[in-house]
Amino acid sequence: MLATSTANNSSLTPLPVEYALPLSTQNDLDLNYPEDEQSNFAISIPHPIHDHHLLIGRLSNNYKTLVLSSIPPLAPSLSINLHSPAIPTIGLFYDDEAESVHLLLVTQSSALLRLSVPLFVLNSPSSENLPDGWATEYILNSVESDSSQISTVNPVDLNSVLLGLVDGTLVLCEQPRGDRTLLGMGLVSYYETQWSESQMRHSSILSSVKSFLPNPFSSYANSAIGPPTQIISVSSHITENSAFAFTLSRDRKLRVWSLIHRSCIRTIALGDQYDFIPGDPRKLLTTYSTDIDDDDGIGFISVHLPDYATPGFYIYSFEINRNAGLGELNLIAERTSEPGLELHDMCIINHGQPKLWALYEKSGIPLIKHTLLNELTTDMPSQITPASWEVVTQAPITPLDPAAFSDYVLSAAAGTSIPDIFLDVIFTPGAFSPLTISRAIVEYTSLIINEIAPENRPEKLLDPPVYDNLAQHSADVVGCHIQLEYDAASGVPRTEEHQQKVKFEWLRFASLVGETHGRAQLPLHLAIHAQQPQQILVIQSEAISAPVIEDQCQTIRRITDPNVSSDAVRDFLELEESTVEKFCSEELVSRESRESVLRVFMLARSLIQLISLDKLRNIQDDILYMATNHLNDSPEALLRDLWKNVTQDATVDPNTKTLLQSAKETVTSNVDAFLVALDSAIEILTDVGYTFDESTTNKSTLTDDLSKTLVSSTLINQLKDRYTLSRDLMILVLFVDSCDLLGSDPESAMNRTLNVFHRSALLRWIALRGVSEEPNYPNEEGNKADDGLTNQFGAMYVANVSSLEHYPKLPASSLIHAILRTPSYALISGVSLFEDDSAATYLPTPRAITHAANYFLKHIHLLIDANFVECNAADTKFGKMLFDCGWHNLVNDYVQFWPGSAGMSYIDALAKVENCEFEQAKGEFEVAASGMMSNDETLKAVLPKGVDSLAKFYEHVTVTFEAAQFDEYISHFAQYALDEVIQGDEEGVDSSALWNKLFRSQASVGKYEESYTTLMAIPYVDIQHECLRYLVSAMCETGDVARLVQFPFTSLQPELERTLSFKARNSDALDRPNYYQILYSYYIFRGNFRDAGAIMYQHGRRLAEIPCRPGEFGELATLQARAYLSAVNALSLVNPKNAWVVLPVTPESVSNIRKRRRLTTHIPESEFNNESKTLEIVRIEDIRHDYTLVLARLQLAQEFPELTHANLSMAPEDIVALFTQRGLFSVAIATARTLDVDMTGIFTNLSSRCLQLSKLGEYADESDVGEWILLDESASSWHGSVAERAWNYLRGSLEKHDKLERTHGKYRVAILEHLFEVDRSFDGVPSWLLSMFVSHLAPELIRIYFKFDLLNDALNTCVRVLEQANSKLKFSSSAHGQWLPYTIIDQVVTAVKESGDEIKYGDKVTYIKQLYEERTKTLNNQNIMTNGI
Repeated sequence: MLATSTANNSSLTPLPVEYALPLSTQNDLDLNYPEDEQSNFAISIPHPIHDHHLLIGRLSNNYKTLVLSSIPPLAPSLSINLHSPAIPTIGLFYDDEAESVHLLLVTQSSALLRLSVPLFVLNSPSSENLPDGWATEYILNSVESDSSQISTVNPVDLNSVLLGLVDGTLVLCEQPRGDRTLLGMGLVSYYETQWSESQMRHSSILSSVKSFLPNPFSSYANSAIGPPTQIISVSSHITENSAFAFTLSRDRKLRVWSLIHRSCIRTIALGDQYDFIPGDPRKLLTTYSTDIDDDDGIGFISVHLPDYATPGFYIYSFEINRNAGLGELNLIAERTSEPGLELHDMCIINHGQPKLWALYEKSGIPLIKHTLLNELTTDMPSQITPASWEVVTQAPITPLDPAAFSDYVLSAAAGTSIPDIFLDVIFTPGAFSPLTISRAIVEYTSLIINEIAPENRPEKLLDPPVYDNLAQHSADVVGCHIQLEYDAASGVPRTEEHQQKVKFEWLRFASLVGETHGRAQLPLHLAIHAQQPQQILVIQSEAISAPVIEDQCQTIRRITDPNVSSDAVRDFLELEESTVEKFCSEELVSRESRESVLRVFMLARSLIQLISLDKLRNIQDDILYMATNHLNDSPEALLRDLWKNVTQDATVDPNTKTLLQSAKETVTSNVDAFLVALDSAIEILTDVGYTFDESTTNKSTLTDDLSKTLVSSTLINQLKDRYTLSRDLMILVLFVDSCDLLGSDPESAMNRTLNVFHRSALLRWIALRGVSEEPNYPNEEGNKADDGLTNQFGAMYVANVSSLEHYPKLPASSLIHAILRTPSYALISGVSLFEDDSAATYLPTPRAITHAANYFLKHIHLLIDANFVECNAADTKFGKMLFDCGWHNLVNDYVQFWPGSAGMSYIDALAKVENCEFEQAKGEFEVAASGMMSNDETLKAVLPKGVDSLAKFYEHVTVTFEAAQFDEYISHFAQYALDEVIQGDEEGVDSSALWNKLFRSQASVGKYEESYTTLMAIPYVDIQHECLRYLVSAMCETGDVARLVQFPFTSLQPELERTLSFKARNSDALDRPNYYQILYSYYIFRGNFRDAGAIMYQHGRRLAEIPCRPGEFGELATLQARAYLSAVNALSLVNPKNAWVVLPVTPESVSNIRKRRRLTTHIPESEFNNESKTLEIVRIEDIRHDYTLVLARLQLAQEFPELTHANLSMAPEDIVALFTQRGLFSVAIATARTLDVDMTGIFTNLSSRCLQLSKLGEYADESDVGEWILLDESASSWHGSVAERAWNYLRGSLEKHDKLERTHGKYRVAILEHLFEVDRSFDGVPSWLLSMFVSHLAPELIRIYFKFDLLNDALNTCVRVLEQANSKLKFSSSAHGQWLPYTIIDQVVTAVKESGDEIKYGDKVTYIKQLYEERTKTLNNQNIMTNGI
């Protein structure tokens, strides 16, 4: 009982490395033929490097491309483009001396090619590493006319090739072996370039000519299949002492040729010579002998005659005598074959007994048949009963015809769109290879483009975008040109017509997929390893198939099929118990049990035939829904109601009613036997079937991807059949229960069957799932994976399973294939066993593949017999494996099969976290938490080690959300964990970390009130301080400073202030958040104005230290000015005595221009430590000074860009001078007053401008000289001329800033001196200015007049001063103490005398003298009176 497992090449090997022949021979046959996938040929030999591999040579692309690859794949294949199509035969040989593989082939241009491929190229192909001389050609001379064209080729060995010609001539081409020749790059050759040709003919020329004459009784006269003498098959038999060739011509003549004597030595007619063999030349002959046969001189030749009515195989024996002569050919065995099948390959292998294997094509897929040839091992073959053919069961293909899709539509869920139905079928894992679908898309696109006018072609067909996968590509392309049409009259969309057109396009595409798949499945070659004849591989056009032992469920499914022949059922029932015991469950060992079980399944199958596809789909969905959901009623009651609804219509149909009654009578006839058989059926469906004894030590492990692919294909086929049987059995149980025939405990039988159906449906779901990506493992070696798997293998010896695949791993063909690639399952997927102690296993054998598939089912423990549908630990472990591999979407679907399981809820939650479905994950984790309290085994099986309490579970969940960085749920479960810890469940729980996570997650999501509450509740001081710092950072960075400063922070205020201060000192003064401003707000909120001022002053100092570009100065200076202003405002609210701050003296402050006040300690310097810091006292006046300096520089920078340089240092006097220069006298005066700068320069400049305006007179309004007074805000409302307003501005400024008690009128003196210095003849000095001098500054006025030689004014002033003094003296006795500037007055008088103008000023001088005398007299009189008194 053999079935088939298939692996697609596109899932095994990447794109090949292409080579072109370095030959120049061209001819008319070197045309650009269209691609023909069916023009293929393949041959294999043992791989010369890796003993357990095969080397395959293929011809494709109309025989113009030669592809060399290995099985299992080791590296990218070699693709050699030939210059002319080859005759479909390849000689593939290994030259161990030259360490290279030789390929011999003949092209249709009559060129004999030898291609030498070094082993290092074979192992690592590259388009650059083939040496010169690797390809040689020889033009054949024997082919000269149409009658001598080459018909078939048979390469014999490294230096011999047989050519079968159309005229029946056999040509032996030999190339002598010569000396060793180095070709380059390690490639050597032992062959000369020339070949010798020896022609052998079987009859005279006359008979050859006669053979071309038409025969009225011959079908050849009116056919074009070829001449009757055409050789259509050649084979050879070479031993140490003999060499023979066998040919079969179209006229059914089997001829034997002696290659030593170069002659035809036998001719045997195999039927009517006029009944020509049709078809192209192909393999119809094969020779066979064992080593013992060769020693005895015995050989066998098998001939296949493809007759239309009675095709068959004829095996002849022959004996070779000591003189290398050939004895008679005796027919010793004959096997008929099925008519209508086309033979593609055949071989006889000896594995204990000789067996004939035949490879056919049937309906586009391979068909393998084999039969024993016991006649070859006996001396009396005529007494042996011929063995019958055994057929290797083919996996059912997915039909894509319209009728099949009608069934798919009925079977699909309601509301499923047409494209989705087609996509689900086409992209079913294992149904069609990606390469097949890709080619179908290309063909469909080409068809559509040719059918549509250029202007209507969709852009996506002409310039296709990049698609994520083939399904997306198909959905976007198929039917893209179909537009929804609207009714011209009503405007209603023609939806039905549109759906029909879309369906038609999808049917076209499906048809193309089917045709492409058929070409890809074309059988080519039976590959057999010389050292492993027990394994046969079928090489197909784009796939590899291998026979595997049929699973017991597959056997039952095949035999119970309504279309199966009764012979198949009889053969299964008549199997020996010892044979069945090896491969089936014990319930099938005895014939009686086999028969009873088959009756149960046949009865179930007959019931299925009564149900339509749409109803059957609904029943399956409803049953699965009951099994996977918690419902109010019991499953038994719901199932009974379901069956009652199903059979309502059946009772109306008489035929259906009759069939149901017949089925009931079948069960009623022997209820006990039925119940026993039903129990056996349930046991079979929950048994994995055939596996090897685990105590066997003679085992080896292969982990190549071919083994994994074959095992996955086997599993997919098995699980589909297992599900079908379980579904049928479920329907049967519902029917029998409705008849009240389920015995005394019907609920148990129904629940067990429901469990079987549920688990079979689950396994079918696994089989039909694909994966888009696979996890990357740092170590691909399966034996390095340590998850307890190795221990489960018991005493089995595991060999080195390092992968030999040196190229990137291609996408997996299915979910099972991807699972088998994981390290945990690598051992299972590659298990091969020694058939006996002496045999060596190289390729996975049929038994090994089936064992690996069944062992996979056994290992995952998903197939168990249970009284209820319930989840167990193994189920959750499998789900956890899906999660660990990164298939999160599959996990969400997988857990839907298991309702109410804590373990499944946990796995589902993990997957939802990865899919960012956090709210749903939260609910699933809470459900899973109940499993911790109930000690749920399903949850314990998948939890990490050490998670053994509810607190630890919640702690683990927080770690899970922490990896996803979703803090809202971290806080949720951290709170749960801490609640458990507070209640006493704290063993092994890191509560400090939980407090930290709870706080941080709350703060991270902006729950600052909750995080503050958590902060104050943390019992660990270090964690509390750490969390405080985190809270400060979080709230400051989110701009939530208002709430931060409002939190009371009881007992944490010092730490909070230290934190903010530290962040302020160590953060960028320009970045946000600005911790200086935050700390300032904190101090202001708490009424600590002094510290608030201090921190803002420090901020300003930090800003002053930042180097900046000229363009950045404005912004930086503004920030600095604001900081100083904030500091001034804060300190202004403090008692003036305390309006100062203390700062440490830093190098920056030492280098500051303004000298700081140092704190007086009255302690000798010697008493201080060298590391002690000198403190600096900064008063509010100092801060104002800095503020004004920065603000002034900022204002001036607009006019003087050079002031924006960072390294520029300016004195306050310079700043005041610049304001004065700009005419900003109000600003200059205010700045000078704040910076304690003398304002003499301001007033002198101001008086100079007033003087200019006075001189301009009526033109002053039109001059730019007075612009400053026009722009001054304080003078904007004044009346008068510009000069008058300027003098008034000067007067007001002097009244404010030149008070006698403070400045002693120095600014007035400076003004007057400046005016006379500019123009001593100016007579417009304001009277208000002079009156002040006369009344209070007379000496200064006289001195000024005297200084500028204004003697007349000086004399007048002297007179006025003396007159006022004398007048006071007369009326006040206290005026005698008044000081008068006698010295300057005398100097003026003396100057008058010296000037020579005494005559001019004589009267005034005389008058001054009189005033002196008068004053002296008055003073003397007052003194006399005083003394008298």
